[in-house]
Amino acid sequence: MAHISQGLDDEEDAALRKLKLNPKFFWTYANRKRKTKSRVPPLQAGDGTLTDVASEKAELFQAQFTSVFSEPTPHPSAAAAAIPPSMSSLSDIIFTPSDIEKLWQSSILTLRALQVVSQRGF
Repeated sequence: MAHISQGLDDEEDAALRKLKLNPKFFWTYANRKRKTKSRVPPLQAGDGTLTDVASEKAELFQAQFTSVFSEPTPHPSAAAAAIPPSMSSLSDIIFTPSDIEKLWQSSILTLRALQVVSQRGF
């Protein structure tokens, strides 16, 4: 592997050395490196055979991805529909004015504490 990267480094060095003398050589090298040649290599099927056919590769990827990913969670409205009617209402909860006052005071204290912390940079 070191031989391949050394060859690439030598080619790059040559292109840089020739930049002032022959800019066309440098830009030819740069444009050649800019273009990517990507393709999916042959894939091994479940039976051990290699395939280079695009449609078979697509099927292999499909099988792999579907085996890994789970089904998406249902929409929240579907979860709400699963709640029995006897539990769909919270009519027995009562808030008193003192409950609201305690919640309000607790919220104010929390906000003030957060303000102090942010001002001190913690």
